Amino acid sequence: MSVNEPDADPDDVADDGEYAALHVEDVAMVIYDRGNHRAWVQSDLAVALDGMV
Repeated sequence: MSVNEPDADPDDVADDGEYAALHVEDVAMVIYDRGNHRAWVQSDLAVALDGMV
């Protein structure tokens, strides 16, 4: 992952203050800590919160 902000469509980036999420090419999502570029996770699978109960 790059330290630089990605060139992404603003609709593809979710910003919740300290953390942000980026949809990558409609196949993955990266959630990262905006203050620590080494703290991130990438997944190609998402599960609704109510589906985890």
